[in-house]
Amino acid sequence: MTRAAARVAALAAAIAGAGCDRRAPSLDDCSGDLDGLWRADAPAPDGGPRRYHALLGPTSWELFPIFDDASVDVDAAGGPRRAAPAVIELARPTATPAAELTGTWERRYEQGGATCVVATPARAWGCQGHTLHLDVTPPAPPVDLAACVAGPAAPAVTWILRRE
Repeated sequence: MTRAAARVAALAAAIAGAGCDRRAPSLDDCSGDLDGLWRADAPAPDGGPRRYHALLGPTSWELFPIFDDASVDVDAAGGPRRAAPAVIELARPTATPAAELTGTWERRYEQGGATCVVATPARAWGCQGHTLHLDVTPPAPPVDLAACVAGPAAPAVTWILRRE
């Protein structure tokens, strides 16, 4: 290979390599691009990592769990009650920069033919670099699924999420 051909090959490899970095740009505030995989500093219910995939929906960022988030428990009458995986929805900001995003943590519960969606507050803040803070109140199972009456709220928690 000639010296000129070697330089062209090296330049082509450098350009190709630069285009392979898929990591999203660093966040300056909460109006930035949240798309991608995020890991919380708290474990999932099964003890494994609590990871979320953030996707841009029509009006909000939607964070879907990438761990076993569904469950089956027993209600007061002894019947099985299923909880679908939860989704955290954070409204896209109307102005930039945005210090925070607000939304809900929603979970659907089912029993027999009855369905109930319980929603609790969620707030993202401190969006800097590849980190954000997420304040959430875990949705509690309904005390009356047919009437969709939510149970007592669980205590709010704050997680620190880091982009993977």
